[in-house]
Amino acid sequence: MKHSYPVENLRGLAILFVVLSHEGSVRGMPGVGEYVHFFLSDATSWFVFISGFLFHHTQHDRFSYPRYLARKFQVIVLPYLLLSVIAIALGIALSRPQFLGVSVPGYVAWSLVVGGAMVPPLWFIPMISLVFGLSFVFIRLSRTWLIHGLALVGLVFTVFSERPFENLNPLLALLHFIGFYLAGIVCSVHAPAIARLKGTPASRVLMVAGAVWFAVAATGFFTFGQTANTFAEGLGHLNFRQLGKVGLLVTVFLLFQEFLDRPNPVLGYFARLSFGLYFIHGFLMLIFQKVLERAPIAQSPSLVYFAVETAFVLGLSVLLAEAAKFTLKARSRYVIGY
Repeated sequence: MKHSYPVENLRGLAILFVVLSHEGSVRGMPGVGEYVHFFLSDATSWFVFISGFLFHHTQHDRFSYPRYLARKFQVIVLPYLLLSVIAIALGIALSRPQFLGVSVPGYVAWSLVVGGAMVPPLWFIPMISLVFGLSFVFIRLSRTWLIHGLALVGLVFTVFSERPFENLNPLLALLHFIGFYLAGIVCSVHAPAIARLKGTPASRVLMVAGAVWFAVAATGFFTFGQTANTFAEGLGHLNFRQLGKVGLLVTVFLLFQEFLDRPNPVLGYFARLSFGLYFIHGFLMLIFQKVLERAPIAQSPSLVYFAVETAFVLGLSVLLAEAAKFTLKARSRYVIGY
C-alpha cells in the first residue's frame, strides 16, 4: 500500500480550514471577512472525503470489521467519550438541562448521542461513528460499479440539502455528508488513474473547471444568500457552500497530486495532529467566546483580534496536544486521538 502524500497534505489543510472557519473573528475582517469565511467554511466535507479515501486506501485488501471497529473505538470514540465527560459536566454546571427542560440523565444521554450540545465541533464524532458502523457495506460497494452511481447521487443530495439544525442530529448529518465519503472511496478506487493525470492537459482543464465552479458557487451565495438553516428547509434548495466545496476540492486535490505528492513538514504535521486539534479546539473556542470576547482585547482592530483568537484557539490547541503526547506517550491517542 503506497502512502498517499497528496491526501495526507490535504488532510493537514482541511483541519486548518476547519479550525479557522470556527473562529468568530474571521467574519469580522474588514471588507473580506464574509468571503474568507465562505472560502474556509464546510471544510468538514473535505474531512469526510478524506475519511472515505483513506478507508478504501488502507482497508480494501485487508478489511476486518471487528478489528476496524475496535481500532476506531480506541482512537476516536474513546477520546470522544472521555472528553464528553468534561463537556457534559460543563453543560450541567451552566444549567443546560434546566434551560432545555430535560432531566440531568436525559441531558447526559442526549449529549452523548448528538455530540455538539455544549462543545459544537464534537457533533462530528457521532456522525462519523455511524459511518464506521456501516463500513462493512461500504467495503462491499467499493468492489462494484454501484459505488459510482451512489457517490454521484450522494453528492447531488449534499448540494441540494443542508446540515441539521446546530448539527444536532447525527443521522441527518450522515445523509447530508455521505456523498463526500462515497466520492472519497471512488477516488481511492481510481487512484492510479488520477495519478496518471499529473502534468496532463486534462488535469489543467479540471483544475480550472473546479476553480470556475467555486467562483460560480460563491457568486450564487453572495447574490442569493444562504437558502436554509435546517435539514428540512434545505431539501431541494441549492446549497452554494457545499457546491463551492465540490469545485474547490477538485482543484485542490489535483493541485496536490501535481505539486504536493511528497512529504510536506507543515501540512504533514497538521495531518497527524488533526483529530487532536479537532477534539481540543472546540473547548478553547468556548473559553474564548465566554471569557476573552468580553475582555478589552475584543475592542482591538479586527486583524489583531483574529491573530489573538488564532493564537489562543489554534496555537494553544497545538501546545495542549503536544503536552498530552509528551505526558501520556502512546496512550494520548486514547485520550485526544493524537
